[in-house]
Amino acid sequence: FRVRLSAEGHPQAEQIQRLRKFQGTIVQPPPMEEGAEHESSPVGRIISDELSAVFGQREAVLRRASCGQMRLAAGDRVTFCVQTDGDLVAVGGGLRLREALLGMLVPRMHQLHGGMLACFELSLPRAPAHVPAPWPHQYHHHHHQMPSVPRADLMLDCHAVGERIIVSGLPPDADEAELMRFFAKHGALGAPVAHSRSGGYASVNFPSITEVTRFIARSIHTFADDKETRLARLHAKGGCVAKTCASSLPGLPRPMLVPAESPGVLLASWSSVVLAAGYCVELRPAGVQAQWCKVDASNGRLGGGDSATFDKDCNCCRVTGLPSNAVFEARVSYLTACGCWSDTSDCSEWCMAYPQQMAPMPMRQPHLATVPRGAGGCMASGASLKFGWPQGPQSMGMQMPQQQMMAPGAEPRQPPGAWPQDM
Repeated sequence: FRVRLSAEGHPQAEQIQRLRKFQGTIVQPPPMEEGAEHESSPVGRIISDELSAVFGQREAVLRRASCGQMRLAAGDRVTFCVQTDGDLVAVGGGLRLREALLGMLVPRMHQLHGGMLACFELSLPRAPAHVPAPWPHQYHHHHHQMPSVPRADLMLDCHAVGERIIVSGLPPDADEAELMRFFAKHGALGAPVAHSRSGGYASVNFPSITEVTRFIARSIHTFADDKETRLARLHAKGGCVAKTCASSLPGLPRPMLVPAESPGVLLASWSSVVLAAGYCVELRPAGVQAQWCKVDASNGRLGGGDSATFDKDCNCCRVTGLPSNAVFEARVSYLTACGCWSDTSDCSEWCMAYPQQMAPMPMRQPHLATVPRGAGGCMASGASLKFGWPQGPQSMGMQMPQQQMMAPGAEPRQPPGAWPQDM
């Protein structure tokens, strides 16, 4: 239908047309590039037995503008509508097909369990900021509303994953209340915000994946804020395969780095995420602010290039060819199917590429002595390591020399090779 204003200024619907809803399978997805909504742009195709039973044609075309920012692939199930008296679209070879409208994804199993549904940029209008007037005008504005200053729209990187939308690029003054003024109108339950060294992130949680697919299926959303109707727009965002672009996803927890059974080898392990298409592991000498070096996934050595990404099912690796007298630290980031990189994780604990020494024999009443960092083995950055020394050689099976008779006030003498009692 179309909308026009009545004589009183109220919106009214006119030219109402009936749409029939069908279900089909994507044969060729529509392109994701910006500007693919033009009539001359390539289109996707859908096959549907339900459509064939009504119109005698088994195929329909699908434009990007009719399915929003959904990441569709061949084999995906979608619901769509077709105008009963709509115009046919020429697709080449003299074939003319009906156009599918209001396309909506029917999630498959991997999408229900955290698969990537959409990658887009959200242009979200902001309410004006109310600022106090400078003195002495504060007295005149005391009984009036504070002046407002318009603010630029938020430009947010968004990833729809399962039942949530991960939002990045939040400025420091954006909070959950501001996000929920928009997302709550689409059924969101909450949007907790967290900040890291690369910016602010939020996880907008929905009751189910149905609300998420409904949201990403439209490129324009209207909402009322402060008695004014505003437009939020979803734009296609190209992936960034090169790891030089700004990160748009939160990072992983810090990885674990431990020595292997042979010198010059370290074992790195990290937490895996469902939406990752690959992982990048980097090492550097600890404590000297050295440059990070990628681990090559093909041979496990430092200096990896484009082939340095580990498989999505991998959560550990073996790093070889390291000097056994140096201490290292590691960090991990991940790549998604849309080509976006996450923020790098926090650095791991420091670790030397040398096998851990055998555990000492049981000791009685250990006397703790602090050894500064860098003394080998795994230790946290800035931390210290404590060793337990035995109280004398008796606990190690050594014989003590017979005690000497000393005069009052005389200093005891230690024979050569004797074990000091204060260690």
